[in-house]
Amino acid sequence: MKICRHFNRCGGCKLQDITYRKQLQLKTKLIKERAGKYGVAVKRRLKKIIPSPIKYNYRNKMEFTFYAEEDGGLCLGLHGNKQNRRVIELKECLIAGREVINVLRVTLKFGRKNNLKGYHRYRQKGYLRYLLIRKSLTKKEIMVILVTTGKGRFKKEEYVKKLLSLSRPGNNGYKITGIYHVINDSSADAVKFEKEKLLYGKEFIEERVGRITYRIYSQTFFQTNSRCLRALYAAAKKLLKPSKEDKVLDLFCGSGGIGLYIAKSVSEVTGIEVNSRAIENARENTRINSIKNMKFINDDVRFFLKDNQQELHGKFNKVIIDPPRAGISRKVFESLIKLDIPKVLYISCNPESLFDNIRLFIEVGYKLKVVQPVDMFPHTRHVENIALLEK
Repeated sequence: MKICRHFNRCGGCKLQDITYRKQLQLKTKLIKERAGKYGVAVKRRLKKIIPSPIKYNYRNKMEFTFYAEEDGGLCLGLHGNKQNRRVIELKECLIAGREVINVLRVTLKFGRKNNLKGYHRYRQKGYLRYLLIRKSLTKKEIMVILVTTGKGRFKKEEYVKKLLSLSRPGNNGYKITGIYHVINDSSADAVKFEKEKLLYGKEFIEERVGRITYRIYSQTFFQTNSRCLRALYAAAKKLLKPSKEDKVLDLFCGSGGIGLYIAKSVSEVTGIEVNSRAIENARENTRINSIKNMKFINDDVRFFLKDNQQELHGKFNKVIIDPPRAGISRKVFESLIKLDIPKVLYISCNPESLFDNIRLFIEVGYKLKVVQPVDMFPHTRHVENIALLEK
């Protein structure tokens, strides 16, 4: 069992001091508690949690924050825990990997050398705001995204040169294939891609899950544990039991996700997603994977279901729901059940909203058949769940 030197100060891995077996037991207990809270019986339906095939160096995306020290110095790292809310400068991160920390180290050294100021979110002053790092575990590619305000400048060529000096052997075999500069002047404490410029390399990295290749751009949503994603999708596919007669509705489909993974096993998949860039990305993913039976509609799920009731009724025999953490709204649920779809596959990283929504399905005649947990987030309290409901 490894313990990070920042454990108990950093706000990240809260379970790193207990064995992985106990982590899985704790998450199983959490699922049962949340189900009980909403009156959902899971005792015989809850499957054994699927562990992550890797426990360390599993995150394919990290978001770090620059911080303006009181003495004017520059810090870069993760927010501390509740007792220590300031940003913790990281020397290591066991769930991100050495290759990620190397990029952080080079970026911080570059910022200090050039006397660049960290952004102070309360005073709304400073220049450097965030550092995002995305990586592909299968292709060994790294994308670096430096986020600043629009009030300042940095030596872009020097920064690119410094990053590219990181050698593959010293970087766990990873190569930096793309570097972005993003301007974000929003007062919100979150990354906003207001202006985006590619400084070096290609616009995307690629990750392979099973036989499917996914292109990941700077703003693409993608599950954070690439190695465990295959286990998640394989478990979902097994529960769905796809056949060539199936017509599947994929709600909140993002850039393709699970829909792409099952597409060649069914008659057709229709994905609905409000984010237009995600839709473009999804269509590109179908092209590079030679998938011809999946189509995408750029629309808000709530309005799409409400406005197309007559056309959609009876058209689909299976639906996949993979919503944001808050789950589906009452209006989405009411429109969805009118479509009379016999089988529902619900994927969620939030047990609270998951069982709140499952309760609604049960109240209108659906039966909960299976809940399959998948540990996508070792050393944290988060857990992904796949739920299968049938009429």
